[in-house]
Amino acid sequence: MGTPALPFCHFAITAEKPKDSRYPKEIRTIGDRLRAKRLDIGLRQKDVALRLGVTEDSVCYWENGRVRPSERMVATILDFLDFG
Repeated sequence: MGTPALPFCHFAITAEKPKDSRYPKEIRTIGDRLRAKRLDIGLRQKDVALRLGVTEDSVCYWENGRVRPSERMVATILDFLDFG
């Protein structure tokens, strides 16, 4: 049996995993919050769309700030974000 190279060295390196590069730099809009939550829980836009009852394109447009969600959808999104 071999001897460990550094048997006297007993430490562990811990660090936070860096955020996904797609993660918003700043959370300013409901689309930013939606993207952050989606990435935090490991969902695809398609998965979020199914949960919210909308198209994948809608989720994409909201996250990119191209379109704002309707008032009706804001309540559903807030529930998804646990703000409801």
